[in-house]
Amino acid sequence: EQSLGKRFLELGVFGTLWGLGLWLSASGHFWGIVFTVAALNAFVLLLHEGMHNTLFVNRWANDLLSAVLGSTVGISFTAYKIMHLRHHDFLGDERDPDDYHNYTASPRLVWFLHGARVLCGSLMYLFLIPFYASRYATSQEKARMMGEYAFIISVYAALLSRLEGAQFFALHGAPLLLVGWLVNLRGFTQHGLAVAEDPLLASRSVHAHPVVAFLLLNENFHLEHHLFPEIPSYNLLKLHKLIWPRLPRAVKNDSYSEFLLASLKQATHLDESPIGIVEKS
Repeated sequence: EQSLGKRFLELGVFGTLWGLGLWLSASGHFWGIVFTVAALNAFVLLLHEGMHNTLFVNRWANDLLSAVLGSTVGISFTAYKIMHLRHHDFLGDERDPDDYHNYTASPRLVWFLHGARVLCGSLMYLFLIPFYASRYATSQEKARMMGEYAFIISVYAALLSRLEGAQFFALHGAPLLLVGWLVNLRGFTQHGLAVAEDPLLASRSVHAHPVVAFLLLNENFHLEHHLFPEIPSYNLLKLHKLIWPRLPRAVKNDSYSEFLLASLKQATHLDESPIGIVEKS
């Protein structure tokens, strides 16, 4: 069940955080970039909600706000949705665009791709996604993509015409780079070092601190999201409590740092063993 009140609360909190972050950054305060990064990261997650039509019940409002949210991070909502839904539809088979084993059988190359993704995956994705999405887009979707990119270019051109380059970078460019890095890390934790062929082991559930879960709009429950993608993010904790005792097996970590430290250790040995498998009796 979708809740308009909960969604508006999220939009209000993170919209306010963004405005406060911009104001503080313009004044040279350190907390400005922290608040801006938290807000833009939430915008990416709200954009993700839009891809599953769970941002709003009304499809027109859902798609319009998603396109606006996409513009804040320089990405077309339609292009991102096309590729993201392919990831959901083909998770665990050779058509999954996010499974590096579909590109190489070499552990060394797979780890290289993991490393490249963590370092600069989002930046590369921003430039490559329109070309990849165009391969699968309908003529109507291609037209929407062109319209969204035209809007993005016009907005950024207007901002750059009014702000100095250094000022634009401080207010938006630097936070955007940090958000991209956080997206890279989160993407690696979601499916990295799991078992792609098994729907229950292909995605990770991270039992993060409540503050972290709030900032991530409960996307730390990524296994739960993949099993029930039609559930809005604000209900993922409730879904987790409902299904977790019933799952026969899962991939689970108690924190992001736990998984990342374990993955660093395994990377030194090119070890692709799954991290965090829980077998229940």
